[in-house]
Amino acid sequence: MISCGLIAQALEGHDRDAQVESVGAAEAQRAEVLERFPPKIWSEMPLESYALGQPDMPDNFCHWMEFRATDLGSIKGGSARKHHIYFQKEEGEWWFEHDRYETVEEAWEAVRSGFAEAGRLADASQWGPIDRIPALRGGPALLAKMLHVYFPDQVLPICSHAHLVHFLRALGEDHGGLEELGTVALNRLLLQGLRTCGELTGWSTKEMERLLYRSDFSPFNEGGEMAAIEDVAGFVAAAIAGYGDAGIEARRGAEDQARALLDASAGRLEDAQLRELLGLFNVDSHKGKPYQSRFSPAFVGATANGLAANLEQLNRWTARLWRGEEGDAEEAAGELLADHKLLPFSGTSYPTMLMYLRAPERFAVWLQPTDRGLQRLWPAYRPRRPPGAGLIEDYLAFSKAATDLMRTYEIPPELLDAVLAAASRAEVAEGKPSPSEAKVWLFQANPRIFDVDRAISEEPEMTWVVRQHRKEVHAGDRVYLWRAGPEAGVIATATVLTDPETLPGEPDSPYMLDPDALSEEEPRVRLRIDEVLPAPIRRTDLLEHPLLKELGVIAFANATNFEVSAGQDEALRELVSEPAPLTVPQLRSALAAELYLPQSFLDNAVEMLLEKGQAIFYGPPGTGKTWVALELAQELTRDGGGFEVLQFHPSYSYEDFVGGFRPREDGSSAGLGYERMDGPLRRMARVAAEDPERPHLLIVDEINRGNIAKIFGELLFLLEYRNREVRLQYWPEHPFTLPANLFLIGTMNTADRSIALVDSALRRRFYFLEFSPTEGPVRDVLGLWLDEHGLDRAPAELLDRLNREIGADEFSVGPSYFMNREGRAPNLERIWERSIMPMLHEHFYGTSWDPTLYELATLRGRDRGAEE
Repeated sequence: MISCGLIAQALEGHDRDAQVESVGAAEAQRAEVLERFPPKIWSEMPLESYALGQPDMPDNFCHWMEFRATDLGSIKGGSARKHHIYFQKEEGEWWFEHDRYETVEEAWEAVRSGFAEAGRLADASQWGPIDRIPALRGGPALLAKMLHVYFPDQVLPICSHAHLVHFLRALGEDHGGLEELGTVALNRLLLQGLRTCGELTGWSTKEMERLLYRSDFSPFNEGGEMAAIEDVAGFVAAAIAGYGDAGIEARRGAEDQARALLDASAGRLEDAQLRELLGLFNVDSHKGKPYQSRFSPAFVGATANGLAANLEQLNRWTARLWRGEEGDAEEAAGELLADHKLLPFSGTSYPTMLMYLRAPERFAVWLQPTDRGLQRLWPAYRPRRPPGAGLIEDYLAFSKAATDLMRTYEIPPELLDAVLAAASRAEVAEGKPSPSEAKVWLFQANPRIFDVDRAISEEPEMTWVVRQHRKEVHAGDRVYLWRAGPEAGVIATATVLTDPETLPGEPDSPYMLDPDALSEEEPRVRLRIDEVLPAPIRRTDLLEHPLLKELGVIAFANATNFEVSAGQDEALRELVSEPAPLTVPQLRSALAAELYLPQSFLDNAVEMLLEKGQAIFYGPPGTGKTWVALELAQELTRDGGGFEVLQFHPSYSYEDFVGGFRPREDGSSAGLGYERMDGPLRRMARVAAEDPERPHLLIVDEINRGNIAKIFGELLFLLEYRNREVRLQYWPEHPFTLPANLFLIGTMNTADRSIALVDSALRRRFYFLEFSPTEGPVRDVLGLWLDEHGLDRAPAELLDRLNREIGADEFSVGPSYFMNREGRAPNLERIWERSIMPMLHEHFYGTSWDPTLYELATLRGRDRGAEE
């Protein structure tokens, strides 16, 4: 049960009367939705009245739910997949779950019937089954909002699963498995708990929602309980506890891998090795999940590209920093700090990260956030020059103070920069600005004048010209950064650190593309970059939003600074909130039992897949490669996502796999035309990109039977560099990327020795997992299957003798030949006659082999002879 005492505390600072306007707006929106889409419409609603994205039918149900009825609960952002069916404007076709439905008509009938069933169940107060309606499981937020519209007294206008879990936990609900409950079940649980509190008697569900989001329980206020920064010991302890053992181990493991890579290749790094190294620098962990966020997105973005363009220089400096004596390494670091042009894009991060990896007990990573955090936690540290302008003596002073702090408060070296960065972000109690006084702005950059994308990815702080509202902008205000041009949109968030002050420009800045444009003295503020958005919020998307289409930067694009209203700020916050990370369910122990394989073997297969993005299961026929791939795909997508299976063969082409022009009957006199059509790869990539929280898998059976280089084409590059874009052969007008949540499993038969022919480019891009019938765990599969069905183990012993006689693992026989779905004893005579001997005849064709050595009678006779 939730704590009504906590509700009482929240009410002390809550003005119910101030929410009257919001509650009234919600009621007005609900009345409009009911007028357009009354409950009875669901029995006959046409797809055109429902689906988002139709150019000729913009006033549809899904558009109202996401963009118009915003006071009835937010479902903005994320994937359009939550609508189950929608029209893709760029592709000119319908999206629906192709792995479940053959046609859009079939999909719509299932979805429409699902919503109608949800309404009937809710009308009968049968809430339990609603989350389990199959056709609606991919869009719980839309389902929750629909139910609030039609049953406003029975469902809160809160549609986010994560927010519902957060509110229940924050209010003291001790239900054991909240994350496993559906969104509707969570909503009902929270509402029932709130109604036990007498203080809320007579409150509408909208009023309750306003109370929760306007209180300290709001998830937008969530950041973990941290001690005040003035309590250094408490602050440090809380920061370390927030990472936990998993966070330390994730960083430690990545650092050890980086050291091993540098030991092996420092001074001879190739492009791929450099990118791997920078990726290891950036490994972090949050709540047990890995992220590339330790320092800056630049480590795997702009910095990686810039350093890779100067490999010869990079290797020369890396050799000095890593392989030289400590004095020479310090000298090299000092030269790079004094002149950043010696190694473009290195900044302070690259040399100081290498120094830290060399000796964590003596050196630390020197960035603006770590320097500012150290000043707050270690008052004795007073730098003469900041990072970016500092020399080697400044860096050594920073490292001395930082490692003193580390030893004093027993900070694990791997978390030193995390603690310092947390201190940099923390508010100082007496200087904390009042939220009611802080304003919100949108600052615009011209990418032809200033390389804003590179700047925000490399610099945690920067100055910004303030030409409008210069008397209204103040320290503590929040900022959305906007990139102008053809790809216009919001790209980052920031905080104003100083009031405007007349300062000269920075024509020598490496980010200045037109040094004369911003060289004059003008009012400027100092900004702290808080978050670089993983994907920009584009201007074209904002034009569809009723509030955000009125942003000043859209209406009056020639200015530099624009004020953002409270309503626009709230809408933007929802759009820039961090997307939910990929959720991959843990493998259930029952799966290992079903496959007769150890849990560790299956966990290793999944770990390989998640780490590399693609894996190949290889081995002789009958070892269960395809079976295991299919079962893993079903298991990993049991909570959402999807998979598709296809098979390569000698005539399979790029057009079959990626896509291209395909013939079609067009009814003309010629009778035949050509249409550009997606192959399974492009189709699955699009589905995965629209559903980033769930895994999607493409299983390629017999991958070695096709011409892989020809079939994959440009995709071979993307398999290794998933964060990069390419132009596909038949779609040069659209940049293409492989989503991080699209995984590829190939199966490869070794009986034809094809694995020996796999070139190094393919080997580098895949992890390989062997299914060997002569080694565990595959060798044990048949015996376990026989034991489970109460059958004699003799077939397993015969199989072992056969494989020992064959003596070549690539020609060995797998256990699947002896297993059947019914659990019956295998008919050994039939298996030998129809499967094993024909296969061996093919394997040994053209050699002087003796078939009698492998016959069933011979192998059985050896068994009897051994017993005698």
